[in-house]
Amino acid sequence: MKNIKKPLFAFLLLSSSYLFAIDCNNTYSTVEMNECSSQDYEYVDKQLNLVYKRLMSKLDSVGKEKLKTAQLAWLKFRDTQAELDADLFRDGTGSTILFLSSKTSSTQKRVEELQAYLKSIN
Repeated sequence: MKNIKKPLFAFLLLSSSYLFAIDCNNTYSTVEMNECSSQDYEYVDKQLNLVYKRLMSKLDSVGKEKLKTAQLAWLKFRDTQAELDADLFRDGTGSTILFLSSKTSSTQKRVEELQAYLKSIN
């Protein structure tokens, strides 16, 4: 049993190291493209959460409720639009890339919108 765990652990360690070593400027496989698309989305999603929190801290209770309602509606729209965009390659290897790229693009635009709103109330 112990011998089985060591190769599995080594495989997982090597696999995770491989993912971190991807050069996203030179991707060739779908796996690499998916990983890079995922990294792009995670980065912009963190930016969105930061600007959302900053904006929430500047609003009164009525403004906070309106922003929360708008954000929830926007999230639903973003995800539904990404599903539609990915449907261009339904069941194909490119669907995940299209889905993540759509979410990334929409999220970046939302970050810019919220930053502009934050700037206007400061």
